[in-house]
Amino acid sequence: MRGEHTKYDKLIQTDREAFRAEAMAALHAFDIADRTIASSMETGNTTMVDLLKAWYEQLQPLLSDLEKERTSRRFRTMIGHHLQVDEPRAQEAIDTMIQNRKLELVSGVIDRLYDGEPHSEQARQAACTFFAQPSDYINTFTERYGKFVEIMEAAEAHNVTLLDPHGNWLERGRAAIAIHNERQHLIQDEDTRLADIDQALRTLQERSNHLVQRIADHNWSFADVLALYESYQQQLGSLKQVTAVSPTEQLAVFEQVAKPFLAKVAHNVGSLNQHTNLKAAKQARDEAANLLLEVFDLSPSERRQLFLDIQDYMKLTRERDLILVVQRNREQFLAKQHDE
Repeated sequence: MRGEHTKYDKLIQTDREAFRAEAMAALHAFDIADRTIASSMETGNTTMVDLLKAWYEQLQPLLSDLEKERTSRRFRTMIGHHLQVDEPRAQEAIDTMIQNRKLELVSGVIDRLYDGEPHSEQARQAACTFFAQPSDYINTFTERYGKFVEIMEAAEAHNVTLLDPHGNWLERGRAAIAIHNERQHLIQDEDTRLADIDQALRTLQERSNHLVQRIADHNWSFADVLALYESYQQQLGSLKQVTAVSPTEQLAVFEQVAKPFLAKVAHNVGSLNQHTNLKAAKQARDEAANLLLEVFDLSPSERRQLFLDIQDYMKLTRERDLILVVQRNREQFLAKQHDE
């Protein structure tokens, strides 16, 4: 059963065509012969996953231990002593015992897997043949099968149409048409959504007199801005308990509270551009101070609305940027495919 997330989820969201190309490679690798082997062992109750789980959790460890005993000099000497035979004949006896024991182990696992399935003789025989293969063969088969299943489940979960290179010409033709239609629908949906996002962003900007965009452009955390405002209000409240506070004194409190924040703004400007002069740093600091003052001068309800608008703005811009990345990746992939 598919987990909530797979390694392909993000790839599909950002580069659907790259996923489709990787999927085609996985479908090509897990070819008709592999699929025939897998389907020959499966029944209504027993899946390929059940078979591989039984192999790795039960059979492989036991068979590996048996192979170690096959080459054990100590074991060979012990068998030779008990049977009163030389080493070559002792080895023959060991080989026979191990082979018989392997067959018993495989038969026991298969009986448990297909228990209660009266018409599973062909599947049992196919499983017996599969489990008789070398470990390296089963390991590489498992890798191909695992990727094939994961790819197919991810494609189904995200409604990605795939072209199976092992399909007949009619199936491949239908898939190619479906993929083309899928792309066209996605492009239309993306363009419609981008237009909706642009309209929503304009509404947010106009409602806040572009405060939302200006704060976002500065890459500020509005939670930090609100914390500054709370600190400003606390210090201002302490002064008001003693005497009336003039606008000049209010400004002094603001400058004291905002000083570390504004110093960081000026520092960041200099860090981004080593050629920034004092005038540019001061200008950046003054712009930030004026923006803070605008926020501080808002009414409580206006500040709450601004906070909500900024959250919406950031969510919408992230969605817009993701759509643009998706479109760029698709265009680059298709252009490269066309060149090839």
